[in-house]
Amino acid sequence: MTVQEILALPVNTPVHGQFLVRECEVRGSEGRYFLRLLLSDKTGAIYAYVWNYDINQKCPKVGDVAKLHGVRGEFQSSPKIDVQWGNIRRGDMPVEELVERPAVPAFAWKCLDAIERLLAEELTNEHLKAWARYFLDDQGFRERFALWPAAKSNHHNYPGGLVRHTYHVMQLCRYAARDMYPDLVTPIGYETLLFAACFHDVGKLEELAFHPITGDVYYTERGQRFGHILLGRDRLREAAAKLGVPADLVDRVDELVIGHQGKREWDTLREPLTLEGVILAAADYFDSQIGNMESAYRGLQANGSDDFQFVKAFGRYMYVGDAAERERNNLLQETAGEQRDPGARADAS
Repeated sequence: MTVQEILALPVNTPVHGQFLVRECEVRGSEGRYFLRLLLSDKTGAIYAYVWNYDINQKCPKVGDVAKLHGVRGEFQSSPKIDVQWGNIRRGDMPVEELVERPAVPAFAWKCLDAIERLLAEELTNEHLKAWARYFLDDQGFRERFALWPAAKSNHHNYPGGLVRHTYHVMQLCRYAARDMYPDLVTPIGYETLLFAACFHDVGKLEELAFHPITGDVYYTERGQRFGHILLGRDRLREAAAKLGVPADLVDRVDELVIGHQGKREWDTLREPLTLEGVILAAADYFDSQIGNMESAYRGLQANGSDDFQFVKAFGRYMYVGDAAERERNNLLQETAGEQRDPGARADAS
């Protein structure tokens, strides 16, 4: 049986099947313990309660395939499966048959194409061009860059979020340098700014990872130890050394990358020391804050919560009661057919 089939059954109907364990929690006390499992397959997810659990026995782990026989139940109008300990054991179904692995969204490929066009049009420095192509000509890098989220939670925390955030930061930097402050930005300053905007978060490809089974985003061991700024800087410097990029150019990019989060309290390694550094940090902050609000709207749609939702990134409740209106009536719909932003889309998931 699939989860979808079980959900359609009446209460007290016997059920069976094999499912992926996404959550496992031991509950109870004084010799009366049970397991609360979140199980899933490609058709959906459902909670299962394993009664009379023997705490001296090994319980299922997240990522295991569980094979069970139980009864379709319901608690406070929420469907569940009731299982007696002894009627659940390790399954033998391949995980691939139970999981929909994340795929690169169409908008992410469009963003990547737009990034490449922008670099091709704006970069004239041969070293910067070769440095960028070192990464973007690598098919493995391209697929990872297009798929990755920009965060575990908060802004752009969905497949394709990283490349979308990157494209927006590049556009913001381009606008600030070319349209607002062209009298202050030098040609080499502009090109290093655009290059650094493209690769400022490249360390997130190593800092973050998708769980190989559940597809959930988590921090890697190196990501927790070093953070994406240092990991990205090292990755860029390694490529520069292979390509023979001049040291002064590497230093320019270094200053931008290590300072792109703006302030030490935001975990940047060094606060910006140049105009270009200030522009990049401001662009990164601007798009991340808008992304935080986007996540709040998406969370409202998923959870059906109240008009005000607590957003951790802001540390306060934000008004999201107009989410339906924003979805129904927005500028993207007004400019359909004239859309110039490949990162704009109605659904980021």
